[in-house]
Amino acid sequence: MRPVLSLLLLLSLSIVVAPHPAAAAPPGYHITFLPQASEVGPRGLVPGEPPGAAHPRGTVLVGWSLERLGPAVTEWDLARGRVVRQSVFGWPGGGAGLARTGNVLHVLASDDHRVRYARLDADTLRVTCHLDVGEGSPGALASDGALTAIGWQVERDGHERDLHVTLVDARCERQGQLFVPSSKDRLDLAVMGGRVYGAVHSARRSWLLSIAPNATVEKGVPLDVPEHFTMTADGSRLLLLAENELLEVSPALDVVGRHPVAAPRTAFLAVAADGRMLTSDGDVLSPAFARVGHFPPSEMLPMIPVWVGDVPVLLSTDLMPLHHVSLAWVDPGAPELGAAPSPAP
Repeated sequence: MRPVLSLLLLLSLSIVVAPHPAAAAPPGYHITFLPQASEVGPRGLVPGEPPGAAHPRGTVLVGWSLERLGPAVTEWDLARGRVVRQSVFGWPGGGAGLARTGNVLHVLASDDHRVRYARLDADTLRVTCHLDVGEGSPGALASDGALTAIGWQVERDGHERDLHVTLVDARCERQGQLFVPSSKDRLDLAVMGGRVYGAVHSARRSWLLSIAPNATVEKGVPLDVPEHFTMTADGSRLLLLAENELLEVSPALDVVGRHPVAAPRTAFLAVAADGRMLTSDGDVLSPAFARVGHFPPSEMLPMIPVWVGDVPVLLSTDLMPLHHVSLAWVDPGAPELGAAPSPAP
C-alpha cells in the first residue's frame, strides 16, 4: 500500500476565520487553515489528484468530523487554497480515518458507538459500498486494494479493551475476523501482497503478526523496540518508525535493516515514489535514511504526513482546543528539501 450510507450529503463550505494569523514563512513553505471547525476525533489524510494543469501542486483528501455535521471527506487544492469537493455522511459521531488504493478511497468512522466502513470513488467521492462493522470505536485501517483490514475496539470495564480485525475483500464482503481479548495494547495494521500485518504495542513486549486472508495468525514474532512506534507498508517491506530508530522488516517478519533517525515517541511515516520519506515531525529522509530536510517550526501539532507526487504535506491541528486543522506543504524544490525553490504556481 503506497500504500465509505444510504444518504450522502454534498455540502458547500462556510468560511470560518483562521485561528492564527498568517505568519512570515520561508520561500516555498505554505500553511493553510481549512475553513471549517472540526470535532475532536480521528483524522485521515491521503493524496488526491497529482500536480498538473488543473491543480498545480495537487490535492489532498482529508477525513475528519465537521463541527455539528459529523464525519466528512474534503478534497482540498493545495496551491489554490480551496475546496474541490466535499462529502458529509450524515452520521453522528466523530472522526474519519482514510486509506487509498488506486481510485478507491477507504473510510473508517463511528456512528453513535458503531463502527462503519465505506468505499468511495476517489474522483467523485461517491459511495460504492458500506458496511456496519460492529459496536465499538474505530481503530486502524489499511488496504492493498484486494484486501482491506479494519481495526476496531470495544471498551471493557473502562480499563481494558477487546481488539478486533475485520477483513474485507475487493467485493466489499467480509472474509474473517480476528479477536484479541482483554488487552490494554494498541494495534497497527498494514496490508501488503495479500497478507495483513499487525503490530501489537505493549509496555511488556511488542509483537509483529502475519495474518492470512481468512483472519488466522500465521506467524508472530516479538519486537525489540520501544512501546511507541508506527508501521507503514512500502512495496515489498514494512517500515517501523520508533523513537530514534527506523526498522526495515521483510514479509517473513525478519528485521533486515536498522537505521538511526531522530523521531518523536509516536511519529508517522510516508514514502514518496522516489524513496524519500516524510515523518509527522517534519523530517525529510533520503532513501538511504539520511535526514536531508525539515519543515519550518509550527505552532500546530503535526499528525499525518503524505506525499502528493513530489510535494510533501503535513496535516496538523491546534494543541488547544483541537478544533482547527491546517495543511502545511513545501514546493518540490524549496530550500527545506535541499534544493532551490521551483516557480510558484
